[in-house]
Amino acid sequence: SNKSLNDEEQLDLIQEAGTLMESPTNEEDESSEADLNNQQKLNETDSQDEAGSQHESDEEPYVCKECGTSFKRKCNLKRHMRIHTGEKPFSCKDCGRSFNRASILKSHLRIHAGERPFSCKECETSFTQKGALKRHMRIHTGEKPFSCKDCGRSFNHETILKRHLRIHTGEKPFFCKECECGKSFSQVSTLKTHLRIHRRKAKENNTT
Repeated sequence: SNKSLNDEEQLDLIQEAGTLMESPTNEEDESSEADLNNQQKLNETDSQDEAGSQHESDEEPYVCKECGTSFKRKCNLKRHMRIHTGEKPFSCKDCGRSFNRASILKSHLRIHAGERPFSCKECETSFTQKGALKRHMRIHTGEKPFSCKDCGRSFNHETILKRHLRIHTGEKPFFCKECECGKSFSQVSTLKTHLRIHRRKAKENNTT
């Protein structure tokens, strides 16, 4: 039977996707980012952009020079650039994990607090994120809206499709920074497993 992803796996999926989304998943992302950083200038920019967007067409004038992705709002481009820079400015004070979006940190903090405010009416499974509940519901509906154009396989999560596509492209974007072996991986989870090997070897060397 299908099992829903646990909280940390959900966060890893979003973190892996980074800020590829062209707009925030919800209003919480922008407001929490401003709250956590006290970025008044960013707020002013957002307000100006939002006010202007009411009169704009579907133009996306803000273009990433690294990959060509375009955005309607300057703040979304700034958020997207963290994919390329690797910047993760939002850190958890409890465990030290860092995130590239304020909303992901907020969801992560619910794990420490034991808060799971979003519940499935079908099976009573609860989640720290509204988006995670929405994705979970596809288990019950059987919906798999994300299809691979190369082989036709369908998936219930966009990031899982992106992971799958790396099989066809051979892309391995996650590099090990701990060693000189130059190893790279197609998934964050595989990189994490690899890093555990380094930590284990480091402990063994310290005890000998």
